[in-house]
Amino acid sequence: MTHVLCSSGASCSSRPYLFRLSRRRFLGAGLLAASGLLLPGCRGAVPRALALPSTPTAGLRPEADFAVEGKIAYVKGGDVWRWSGGRSQQITRGNAYEGPAWSPDGTLLAASYMGENHSDVVVLTETGVRVRQLTHNFSSVSVKAQAWGRKPAWSPDGRRVAYISDQGPLDAFGNKTLDMSLFLVNADGTDLRKLLVQRPFTGGLDWPTWSADGIRIAYTVFDAAPSQIQVYNLTTGEWRNLTNHPEGAYDPAWSPDGRWIAYTVRENGRHDVHVMRSDGSVSTRITDTGANVAPAWSPDGQLLAYLSNVGGYFDVFVVRLRLADDTAASEPRQLTRGENVEAQSGLSWSR
Repeated sequence: MTHVLCSSGASCSSRPYLFRLSRRRFLGAGLLAASGLLLPGCRGAVPRALALPSTPTAGLRPEADFAVEGKIAYVKGGDVWRWSGGRSQQITRGNAYEGPAWSPDGTLLAASYMGENHSDVVVLTETGVRVRQLTHNFSSVSVKAQAWGRKPAWSPDGRRVAYISDQGPLDAFGNKTLDMSLFLVNADGTDLRKLLVQRPFTGGLDWPTWSADGIRIAYTVFDAAPSQIQVYNLTTGEWRNLTNHPEGAYDPAWSPDGRWIAYTVRENGRHDVHVMRSDGSVSTRITDTGANVAPAWSPDGQLLAYLSNVGGYFDVFVVRLRLADDTAASEPRQLTRGENVEAQSGLSWSR
C-alpha cells in the first residue's frame, strides 16, 4: 500500500518497513508527505478549497486516439511490476524494492533493494533476477553507519547510474555528515563518487533524471522549502534552479530528445503534472484533477505516463502530447485499475 502521511500525521500505510526508516527526515513515501499530498480516505485529512493554478493548461483532444506500446515498470506492495500489452505482470518477489528504472536498451532494471535500516542500488534482469549490486550500504558496526541508496537513473549510454544517497563518514559524535546527495557509479559497480553533496538536515535531493546528451542531471532539491527542480552540469560541476513555484515542484523527468522536462507542481492544495522547456521556461499544466505525480516519458517522447490518485489508490495514466509553447494533451487513458501503485517509486518506460 502506498504510504503517505495525512494532515493529522497519521499513517495511511500497511507497509511496516517504511516505519523503520525513521532516522531519515524523508524517504520513500515520506517524500510524498514532505510534498503535502493528502490522499482521500486518510484519517484526519481535511479537504481544502481548490483553486486553479495560473499556469496555462494544455488543450485536450479526444481519448483513445493513440496506442500505448512498450513496457512500464512500477512498484506495488514492495515488488516491481511490468505493464505491457494491456496487462500487468509481477517481476520480483520479496516486498523490498523501490524506484525501478529501465536501462536504455530495456534489458535491465536498476532499483533500490530495501533493508532494515539501509538500501542498496541493484541491477536486475527484466524477469527479476539480480545481476549485480552497485552499492554496499550495510554496516555491521552501527545503524548510523548504514546508508540509503535510492532512485537510480541510467545515463543515456547505459554506462553509468546516478542515484541519491547519504553514504559518507560520520562526525566525531557518530552522526551523518551529509544528507541525501547526488552520487554516480559505473554500471558495473566501479568508480563510485559523489557529485553534489548536501549538508545534514537540509532535506537533501531526490529523483534524478538525465538529459539526452548525458551532460546534465535534473533533480528535486529540498534544502530551501518548498522543494524545487534544479539541474547539475557534470562537465562544469555547476547547478542552477529551473523552477520557482511558490508551493514547490518535484518529480522531474527529462524527455528523450532533451528539450522538455515533465514534473509535478504543488499549488493551492493540488498536485498536477506540468511540462516545461528544459531551460525552465514555458510551463504548461498537463493534468487537472489535483492528485497527479511521477511523470515518465514514452521512449519516442510522444506520450507521458503519470500516477493519479483515484478513490484513494494510485494508478497509471497516459496522455498523448503535442509539444510546443502552447503544449496540448489528449484526455488521459487509464492503464491500471485499483493497482495501488507506490507513488514514491515512480514509473519507468521502455520499448
